[in-house]
Amino acid sequence: MIYFDGSSAENSQGGSIYVHSDARKTYVDNGEAVEHRIDYFCPAAFTYNEDGTMHFQAGGVFEHPAHPDIRRNFVVTGDFEYVNYHDAALNNVLYSEYWYPVERAGEVQADDVLARYNIGTRAPISGRIVFDDRRTVVFQDPDVLELVLRVPDAMKAQHEFIIQEPTVY
Repeated sequence: MIYFDGSSAENSQGGSIYVHSDARKTYVDNGEAVEHRIDYFCPAAFTYNEDGTMHFQAGGVFEHPAHPDIRRNFVVTGDFEYVNYHDAALNNVLYSEYWYPVERAGEVQADDVLARYNIGTRAPISGRIVFDDRRTVVFQDPDVLELVLRVPDAMKAQHEFIIQEPTVY
């Protein structure tokens, strides 16, 4: 799951991305086993396109929850737009990820990549705006992603992606 938080940015140009997995890791703390969800923060950029849509791009590297010896490098991009008072659309969504061994230092070469994973759509994903205190927009596409977007009045946004895990080859 990837959670974008643009509301922490001082302007529409920057923000952060919060990444976590439903998988949990167990640590021993004072003799007791304690479960923790894997959480990561990465930079994100929010910019406005000439047509008035908002473009977002984020990326980072994080540990694979089930395989601590594997790192996952990802980037996600897309364009969000209000269609009317009740509807919104998400366009040009692309999520790319590749896995590589943690012991690999420096620039990762093609031979180091253990798995690659790409999903995306150029066709618009329609969303329905549900007005509550957070102005929630819900996008769903069963083949690509599920996205819940909470947009404050200032158009600084929070996005939540649920993305299927890639398969290791």
